[in-house]
Amino acid sequence: RHARQHAAHALDSAGHRLGLPRQHNRHVVKLPTDRSLLHAAEIDVAATAGGGLASVTHILARLLQLHGLDSAAIAASAGIVMPHDGRQHERVTARQVDALLDAAMPRIADPAFGLQAARCWHPSNFGVLGHAWLVSPTLRAALDNMVRYYRLVGERGSVDLVAEPRGLRVRFWARRGNPAAVPLAATVVDIAMSLLMDMCRFNAGAALRPSVVTLRRAPPVQPQAYTRFFGCEVAFGAPENAFVLTRADAEAALPTSNRKLAGVFDRLPEVSRPLACLGRQAHMVGALVGKDPRDGVDEVAHGA
Repeated sequence: RHARQHAAHALDSAGHRLGLPRQHNRHVVKLPTDRSLLHAAEIDVAATAGGGLASVTHILARLLQLHGLDSAAIAASAGIVMPHDGRQHERVTARQVDALLDAAMPRIADPAFGLQAARCWHPSNFGVLGHAWLVSPTLRAALDNMVRYYRLVGERGSVDLVAEPRGLRVRFWARRGNPAAVPLAATVVDIAMSLLMDMCRFNAGAALRPSVVTLRRAPPVQPQAYTRFFGCEVAFGAPENAFVLTRADAEAALPTSNRKLAGVFDRLPEVSRPLACLGRQAHMVGALVGKDPRDGVDEVAHGA
């Protein structure tokens, strides 16, 4: 009730400033009464502010620490203030992430260091996606959630799935140029592909091996690091960054599955869309009154 009252007030205020009829505003957003859904959907509201989840930078910080580097100092040298650990839902831009990696890469001798991101993540780093991943009934369902929620984790890059006779192809697009020619793009792909693969192993078991792995990056001097990580031969200079899971692996029932919770996350789109609408209204008002609208949106999301 408290959240709905705040939402109605925010929408009325936004509509008044935008010249919309008051009655129209009240029909724009119908907030849910399910508390678990509302709390989980707060991350989608944050996504309207642009950027990616700040908690993802904690993965990068741990990755740099593996190589004896001070991530905060490197970030400062690149003009970036690392998000505070206690603010899981802050946003960072792709430009900030890229600047951090650009500053760190010359200081790391291992050109395949991005693969070590698999040792640095935790489900909570991915917000609602991480929770949905843990309770998914199959890897196929988990990867469907990855496609669905990826934009909440990062503002650039994308994941898609292709069903084919030999199994399920998982593709990642960094959208930072050709990894064969752009070192930053190659590193981002290494990080993302290692995370995707390890997340699958987290649910299905460490023995999981893809049947095919292709990377757009040029062949590295020491390809063994990639063979060891993926557990199969890797084709470099390929048209796409992808790995293929056999149909049996993709569709196997997972022991970590919780269908009741998985159903909650399946309902999130119908909750997050109206909340995102509220977020966009708040941003329009913020632009008019010169106030950061994220404070008001967070208040609504947390007030349920």
